[in-house]
Amino acid sequence: LISVALSFLFASSLANPIEKLTSVADQISHGKGLDDTIKDIDRDDEIGELAKSVDRLKVSVRILMERSRLRT
Repeated sequence: LISVALSFLFASSLANPIEKLTSVADQISHGKGLDDTIKDIDRDDEIGELAKSVDRLKVSVRILMERSRLRT
């Protein structure tokens, strides 16, 4: 029973941040949330690496949108 509970906690610790990052990436794809802070960016694991990548994506999209506005 304890191992089942620990497995559930471990799975949740991975699934929840991934679900949040997926939602953030979806918002970015629609040009929204570009000024929001990305959570879990300070983690020293794969989730942290994914968060850093989403943050770089957010910055790139923000720069491209700003350049596009300046051209019009």
